[in-house]
Amino acid sequence: MSLLGLPVELLDHIAFSLHPSSHLDFALACRLLANLETIKHQLAHHRECFDRYRHTTDVGTATIPALLRALLTDVPDTSLAPHADEVHETRSLRLSPGPASADPIAAWHVRSMIVFGARSTRKAWQQRIWDVRSPVYAPEPMEEKQEVLTGQEVESVQLLAQRWFGDGSLRSMTVVDELMEDIRNGRDEAMKALLVAMCPRIRVLSTSGNLCTSYRDNRIGIMRHPIRTISKLAHMVHVARLPIPPGFQSLRQISISVPGNPAGHLCWVSPASVKPLLSLPKLEHLYLAHIGSVDGVRDEILELEPQSANVSSVYFRQTALSSADVWDLLRPIRALRSLTFEECLIDNVELDSTAIISLVSRVVASHSEHLESLTFPERNIQYRQDVRFPLDQFSSVRNLKHITINIEDLRAKENSRRSSRLSPLDDPSYADQSLFAWPEALEMHSLTSLELLGATVLSPAVTASLDATLAHAIESGRMPKLRCVDPRKVQLPISRTNLGGGPTAGEFSSRREAFPLLCELGTKRGFAVLTSWEEDVRDFVPDLLPKTIQANIAEYFG
Repeated sequence: MSLLGLPVELLDHIAFSLHPSSHLDFALACRLLANLETIKHQLAHHRECFDRYRHTTDVGTATIPALLRALLTDVPDTSLAPHADEVHETRSLRLSPGPASADPIAAWHVRSMIVFGARSTRKAWQQRIWDVRSPVYAPEPMEEKQEVLTGQEVESVQLLAQRWFGDGSLRSMTVVDELMEDIRNGRDEAMKALLVAMCPRIRVLSTSGNLCTSYRDNRIGIMRHPIRTISKLAHMVHVARLPIPPGFQSLRQISISVPGNPAGHLCWVSPASVKPLLSLPKLEHLYLAHIGSVDGVRDEILELEPQSANVSSVYFRQTALSSADVWDLLRPIRALRSLTFEECLIDNVELDSTAIISLVSRVVASHSEHLESLTFPERNIQYRQDVRFPLDQFSSVRNLKHITINIEDLRAKENSRRSSRLSPLDDPSYADQSLFAWPEALEMHSLTSLELLGATVLSPAVTASLDATLAHAIESGRMPKLRCVDPRKVQLPISRTNLGGGPTAGEFSSRREAFPLLCELGTKRGFAVLTSWEEDVRDFVPDLLPKTIQANIAEYFG
């Protein structure tokens, strides 16, 4: 018997029982099914949920509880709830319908979650969240005497948590009990963590803004927010070898921004809090801003096997970490393709220490097969008088498409008294021997984009040496696939023609004049030399930048 031979009532029941992913396929089977009132209602509800929940935020007080209720469609029957030693069987128990407010279609359409703040008490749910500095996400209308979750819903949430995160051990019981205590107390970081773990198609999680909800006497805020709670749940799943929740299976990108709050407290998220996220099976991009190590405050450390994580892009921004912490995060990654440091402190100093040199050497050596983008827009890590960057490590990097070379911090270190000798930046012979030796050590056959940085103004002689060295390296065939050279962040003595008059001695009228050999070779060989800020590197290297974490987080962080 075909579907057309079944009673309409039975077809309605079948349509109502289908998984959200099958609704459209069922409606397209034939015209009769498409005209069913149940199907029409479902498809209209799909559109409504898509518009409302596709990009979920915590600005309105109704969104998070509503989505949590939506997850409670199938919960273990309480009459069959097992004892602790039988908890593994909960995943195969007969399921009973959840609360009437359950809505599987709503949870199905959550693709990203942006967390701006945290509500830590029941009273906080009755007031609007603080300014989120964005006109896009307007607070939702408030409901008077709004109840976060009913007693039945809390019980269903507990059964859901036990189903996925309970294995009968004391550890799992503690995790579930802490999760439920936070939910009963109205702490929404636990609700958001459960949402991220259970929404079946969520791909992006972003946190932004002040998330501190508690402080210690030493003014270190131990954050009670989704990142720490999600990490705790991911840690539990990994160490107990539990089935991976659907949301953890679908997450592709996590962006963590943890700035200090206006009162001056430091919101703290440690590397150990982030490391369990690497166990998520499909996580590709990790953006970490303002995380750091704090003496005397530690999270439980999760040991991950080398070559076990699938993350391809890691972006550190304004982080204060030790080189050991950074390596501990990067070591488990199987195929790192893009690594960026921006305004970071490593070992309590800027990126010019021997520790960061050693760190970069280890990263390049361990990920040489897949590394495509390496960016350190900080103080020079390529050459210093007392530290030499291990360029021989790059001989094994065959897929590198983008690299940032910083030519800063080459001035000789003086003792307490001043020296009358020339600074290396004013000495072309030193530049020829030291500063510009790096192209000779690189066999960048896959390189498509080269960026130069430097905050110290170069003299005309050193600029000419840089121009000649780059042109020679490119003309010798070391970078045959090069499509773009970007020297716009190199500080040069450019004349201020807008004040009248032309360039004086020792000045250039434009960047194009500063790099004549490079520009001429670019015209001859067909690669771009960016000399104006009106030019965009994406116009010349469109196949590279979308793969980096910078492009992936641009939608939320600009």
